[in-house]
Amino acid sequence: MSLKPLVIKSNETPQPTKYIWQNLTTMETFVKAIKSADIGGKDGDAGNLGPILSGMPSVFARANMFKNAIDVVSNPDADGSGLIQFYKTLLDEWRGMISCIALDTDKIEIKRIDLTYSDGKDKDSTNNIYEPKGSFGNMLFDRKIIWSNPNDTDPKPYIDVILYTKLDGKQIVIGGNNPDSLIFTSAAYNLEGENKSYLKETKDENGVNIGRFIDPVKRDIDPQSLLKVRSYVNHILKNINDFADFFSTNPESAKLISKASYGSLVNNLESWVTEMDVYAKNKGISNKEYENDQIPQVNKFLKPYDIWGNYSTSLIGKDGLILPDDGSVQGGTKFNPRDLLLPNDTQIACVHDNGMKDFLDNKPLLLLKANIVGEPNEVQHFMLPISPKAIKMFGKSLGTVLGLNENNHAVKH
Repeated sequence: MSLKPLVIKSNETPQPTKYIWQNLTTMETFVKAIKSADIGGKDGDAGNLGPILSGMPSVFARANMFKNAIDVVSNPDADGSGLIQFYKTLLDEWRGMISCIALDTDKIEIKRIDLTYSDGKDKDSTNNIYEPKGSFGNMLFDRKIIWSNPNDTDPKPYIDVILYTKLDGKQIVIGGNNPDSLIFTSAAYNLEGENKSYLKETKDENGVNIGRFIDPVKRDIDPQSLLKVRSYVNHILKNINDFADFFSTNPESAKLISKASYGSLVNNLESWVTEMDVYAKNKGISNKEYENDQIPQVNKFLKPYDIWGNYSTSLIGKDGLILPDDGSVQGGTKFNPRDLLLPNDTQIACVHDNGMKDFLDNKPLLLLKANIVGEPNEVQHFMLPISPKAIKMFGKSLGTVLGLNENNHAVKH
């Protein structure tokens, strides 16, 4: 009878020795060559991935699989089946989720969950050894340090859960942060009906419609959105070394996270930028539409993921003069351009003015005059669609900004 060294079949199985337990020293090569059933066509079938993960021994298995996917799949368009096809599907979801954050950051919320016991004790002294959160933290083993702040005196593990608000107002968990792959998607999210360029509709094993993340370059994305995604990816690339440096001061975390350990991730992001450029060229998108970075304003991520994930334009304004926040302006108002307008879901009130066209004359500027479409001689007055911070920032120049004659309308703030 021939020896069967392992239950798991791989094209890179080491030569066995009879009656001897051997260490598998070529684990990475072995895993990359695992044989498994085909799970889909060219883009993979996200609805049939459940069986692949059914025997995983850790709640962090899915997060770990994203690191493997990034390390293994250097070319998303390369042929592959079985486990490689699964990795390619994960990589598509990874890119789709990054695109979601760039394009719809207002729909994103991040909550931190401490993976510690409620009594504050460790696993050796707690009376709550089976408490889920503490148990999950224990399952990180030697990698617990990078799921913590390694610079704290007593590092405690946590996970940042990423939530998405759907059109119906319901929040669902779509994934989380991961120190190895930056983000990962959850196994059971469903964004069916959201109709976004970074989502594709498919069916699960029961034939139920589901919405899954996908690289928007594989679908149809408008030039402005493509530029935002590309700019955000470049922003991540620019800051990934600083993120690695965050883990470098602690000897334990430095063994696990380094600039070199992000080599495959950086290569993947750079390849993605190239793929976006090819897409733009094939779609006839002009250089004028596509030449300058337009990094989206993102402020959702918590430390340390804010290093690569967040971006904000810090400006200062005084009486309508807008300058970089470099300390040169005294008495100005710091602001983010996103803060000047009211939220998208704000309802602007219309004020009953008895049809008086000159209703605003000699009154403080609280309202805007608007012509009624189709009625050239009729006007209505609405509350200002700008925030209190914008009123303070523009100051005496507000009338000019709004296109009003300051001689007729008193501008007070």
